Amino acid sequence: MQAPIPIDENLRFLIIEVRSHATELKSFFESGAQTPTTQMMDRNHYIYSIKARIHGMCLEVFQSRKKNILDGRSFWALGAVATALARISDLCCDCVRHARRARKSGHCRCSDLAAMMREVLHGIALIETAEGRFDLELAMEVCGTQPRLARDHKRLVNRLIKRKKSNTVIIDNLYIAQKIEEMGESLLTIGEAVISANLGLDLDIDRYQTLRSSLEKMHNGAQATIETLAETRSGSGVSGISDPDNDDDQIIAVLKDGKKRKLKAERQKVEVWNGVFPGLAPKILSYRKHGDRAGLLIQHLPGLTFEQIVMTESAPALKKSLAGLKRTLKAVWAKTKSEQTVSARFMEQLHGRLKDVYAVHHDFRSGSVVYNGLRAESFERLIEQARKVEESYPAPFSVYIHGDFNIDNILFDQAEKDIRFIDLHRSCQMDYVQDISVFMVSNYRLQGLDEPLRLRIRGVVTDFYQFARTQAKRADDTFFEVRLALGLARSFATSTRFILDRQQAAGMFMRSHYLLERVANLTPKSAKRFRVPVRELFNG
Repeated sequence: MQAPIPIDENLRFLIIEVRSHATELKSFFESGAQTPTTQMMDRNHYIYSIKARIHGMCLEVFQSRKKNILDGRSFWALGAVATALARISDLCCDCVRHARRARKSGHCRCSDLAAMMREVLHGIALIETAEGRFDLELAMEVCGTQPRLARDHKRLVNRLIKRKKSNTVIIDNLYIAQKIEEMGESLLTIGEAVISANLGLDLDIDRYQTLRSSLEKMHNGAQATIETLAETRSGSGVSGISDPDNDDDQIIAVLKDGKKRKLKAERQKVEVWNGVFPGLAPKILSYRKHGDRAGLLIQHLPGLTFEQIVMTESAPALKKSLAGLKRTLKAVWAKTKSEQTVSARFMEQLHGRLKDVYAVHHDFRSGSVVYNGLRAESFERLIEQARKVEESYPAPFSVYIHGDFNIDNILFDQAEKDIRFIDLHRSCQMDYVQDISVFMVSNYRLQGLDEPLRLRIRGVVTDFYQFARTQAKRADDTFFEVRLALGLARSFATSTRFILDRQQAAGMFMRSHYLLERVANLTPKSAKRFRVPVRELFNG
């Protein structure tokens, strides 16, 4: 990443000013002077002027759309570098204000604080020597300043506690040391911005190290082409990896990076799928750990997601993919069926996510009301009533389920006529109704407002429901419909936390409310005759 000349020049002036601030603060701690000069405080406004000038230039050059200039992410990175440098200047001024008082009372541990400032200056020097040419190795070195400052801060805290200094001494030194440690966070921000700009991905240092470790094994040091495919709600990144030696830029592998706990679980679940039903899940190419994060490199599967097929493909293609899905599920359920009863605990799942639903749609929260002699229970009360009903009707058997059976987690390869599953971290032996209900509601959530598309989606849901109902009847699953109502109620309500469209979210929440009312009023006799009104629920 090379900054354009006008921006580079202002960036150099900014670095010089910030270095001057940090040097003066270090000298104050080293020399034992009673007070640092006031020049630092006076010139802080000048630093902010340079920062603002850099931001303005980045915007101006980017909007000019000239050829052979940096992309938008690189201009964002230059702005982030300027902001982080100005933040270091701010922190230096904070240290000066507090050190004046602490110095007069003899409370400063000057040698320790000076050592920390030398580390900050080392990070600034790395940026200065780059002369506007920011590369990955430089970024890694700059990022390395932060953990060293955090280590020095921890050592200082331990020394203060061991020497049993007064509370005033501890507070004064901790405040200044904390501000210096925050300078390390700013340097980390600079390094991560440079990494993101060079790779074209939004990466922090942990994600970059995980990515690099994972790719080293696959490409033996080759410079792979990487593109962002998705960012999950749990904070995981999904990137497509292309072989630089191929001319077609075809993705050959997918890298998922995120929390080690989640990716470890996904690796285990994928291995179970490949043992139970080979070919249905992608193969694992590598798994690397780095701290509390991990990288999972998996086979890239060809084909379209079921969502893409529903939204864009022809009617015959949709028919083939749906037939393939039903055929695959029948085979999986038959092979993994266990006669042990199990409960999906739909109401427990719903209750656990209700707080998140209300955070997005606070007006969904309402108490019980009585109108003209009729009582309408609150949503929470209906959950409790439905929970008691659910306890009476567990699934008579279990199968190995996907666990997050949204239609964007199902692939269909039209050439091979194969169904494949992805994103399998929630797979387990469970009630098959869990997958059925999630699949049905994820179709309903599709953002298609024209009538032909809504009719198409309704047709998919109705067809899939009839398939599931037939399988339940063959398995003597008497209370399949009761559990399906509970699963749909759970999925309709919890899905609203991802939907900002007020009309669509309210419609889904009311469907959940309606299903809970129906289930809450069931008796053992009526439960056997109960049917989910699928056509009415998925109309519109």
